[in-house]
Amino acid sequence: MGQARSRIWDVHKRVLGHDYGTGEVTFTGRAFVRLRSRLWDVVGGEVFKRFSPPPWSRQTLYVIIVKKCEVRGMVEEDSNEKLQEILDRVYRWGVEFSKSEYFEELTEEQKEESEFVIMTFTDYMYTHHGLSPEEWDEEGVKECCLYTLPGKIAEGESYFKSVAPVLSAFFAFLGKKNLLRNAIRLILTVKEIDKQIVRNARDPKNWGIAKSFVMAAKAAGVDITDEEEMRKFIEIYNMQQLAIEGIKSKKSRRESKKSRR
Repeated sequence: MGQARSRIWDVHKRVLGHDYGTGEVTFTGRAFVRLRSRLWDVVGGEVFKRFSPPPWSRQTLYVIIVKKCEVRGMVEEDSNEKLQEILDRVYRWGVEFSKSEYFEELTEEQKEESEFVIMTFTDYMYTHHGLSPEEWDEEGVKECCLYTLPGKIAEGESYFKSVAPVLSAFFAFLGKKNLLRNAIRLILTVKEIDKQIVRNARDPKNWGIAKSFVMAAKAAGVDITDEEEMRKFIEIYNMQQLAIEGIKSKKSRRESKKSRR
């Protein structure tokens, strides 16, 4: 695994695995952009409630990371510890995988996406579906890949086109190492839904609030790495959402009055 790819793996290990160490953390380039997207997903609901800008600065990111993203509130402390253990373990598997013949069979695009695909899949399989790697099954893979990832991950088609190829290769690697009990069934499952994953990710009706916001920013030509641009966009976006809610509320009241006549 090259130095750049190793560094990206380490970034995602720190964020998704809550292994933050004691030193200062610096995030740059593509990994930093994706890190910010992940943190937006974690704290997005609270940000929308406050109508305040997201924590885009490196300094603020570091503070959030040190606090272990406790605002998530999705699982109890013991589950957070379990999640950390799972992600640390899968991270180690991922490093081994990146040196294997299974990894080499992927396209360059799929290799570039592999660390993010594997770590986000592992994260959401546990936090949203309650499944550790020992419990991964066909139903969980389908739910996570068809609905959770398309609804949560604000990435382009490169990511979603890579989900099935990367996971099937990763499952095959784990099966060979006797680290996954039902590798063949999971491989067949994820290959079967390959194209549907991409279709679901394209449909805005499947997106969550955080992803809808990020995709709207990208569609508007906003540089999501620019803090000032994002702050301005958030102000406009929130005003638009309030206006839409106001229109819906008025329409609902009119319809209610008509129904009482």
